[in-house]
Amino acid sequence: ESLNTTPTKNLVEKLKRLNPELVEDIDTNNRHRLIRAIENEHSSGNKQELPLDLLSEKHLYIGLTSARGRLYHRVDRWAKKIWDRGLIEETENLMELYPDSAKLRGFVYKSVAAYILNYIDEQDARERTRFDLHAYIRRQLTWFRTNKDIKWIDTADENKYNKILDLLS
Repeated sequence: ESLNTTPTKNLVEKLKRLNPELVEDIDTNNRHRLIRAIENEHSSGNKQELPLDLLSEKHLYIGLTSARGRLYHRVDRWAKKIWDRGLIEETENLMELYPDSAKLRGFVYKSVAAYILNYIDEQDARERTRFDLHAYIRRQLTWFRTNKDIKWIDTADENKYNKILDLLS
């Protein structure tokens, strides 16, 4: 109701703070569509508006990268460590406390749960965990590569800190 009495110019600014990209694709003279877009942004969980001065700021995106084999090796070590430090017991407790939790279907817990429920043996569960984490790394790399504004720094580069400082200055 309050949006119906809000001037169109203010509706545009409000939507711009909620979702700057959406403003570019909407008829900013159509009050009905502006109000509906604002309502949709709020109902989708996007309740935080960006300050207007932030919208005009230029952003610097710095991405840290590493050779894929190195990433896989690090995540494999991490997965082994959590398995060896009580992941089975943790998952059993979670399954008891929250049997319907979506989190139990996450990368790590779903493999452990399959083992606990005797669908697969422990070695297969460990391998499945590693495979799922590797697939997640590949998806993340693919998604982040779509942002052409990211300045990538290899973590193995001896001059990585200087390169980051150069980007910041």
